[in-house]
Amino acid sequence: DILRSFQRGYSERGKPLPDEAVAWANELAKQLVAADDQDQRQLGLELVRDLKLASVADGLPSWLAADAKYPDLKPAVLDTLVAIGSPQFVELCAELLARPAEPLNVQHHAANLLGQRNDDAGRAAILTAFKTASQNLAVGLARGLALGKDGAEALLAAAEKGQASPRLLKDPT
Repeated sequence: DILRSFQRGYSERGKPLPDEAVAWANELAKQLVAADDQDQRQLGLELVRDLKLASVADGLPSWLAADAKYPDLKPAVLDTLVAIGSPQFVELCAELLARPAEPLNVQHHAANLLGQRNDDAGRAAILTAFKTASQNLAVGLARGLALGKDGAEALLAAAEKGQASPRLLKDPT
C-alpha cells in the first residue's frame, strides 16, 4: 500500500516514479506473484496492474490455464493483463470463452473486458464465442458487446444474421 500511495502521489504531480522506486516495485511484485499464497499473489497482481509492471507479467497467461492452481485469481489476472496492454489479451480471453468448463463468472468478466476495449479484435472474439456459447454465457457475451456503440451494433447485426439469439436483445440485465 505504501508503494501504491507513493506512485499515486507522483502521478498526481504528473511525474513518473523515480528509477529506484520502479526497481523496488519490480522486485516486490516478482516476489509476490511467485508466492505460494493466493493472497500474496493477489497483492502482486494489484501491484503489477496499478504500476503497469509489464516486465513482471510474463508468466501471468499460464495462470489462466484450465488447471490453474489459483482459479479464483483469473479475473484479477485478466484485469492485470488488460491494464498492462498485453498483446495476448484478446487471444487469452477467446480461449477462456471457448472453454466449456470455465466458470461463468470468469467468462463474463472476459467478455466485459473485451467489450470495454471497443475494438474490432475484442468484438470479433465475442462474436466467435457466440457459436458455441451456452445461453448463460451468451447473455454475458451480449452484455460485453453492448458496452460500446459499435458493439451494440455488432450484436444487432449478429441477431439479424442468426449468429446470436434475438432473445438476448430482450434480456433485462
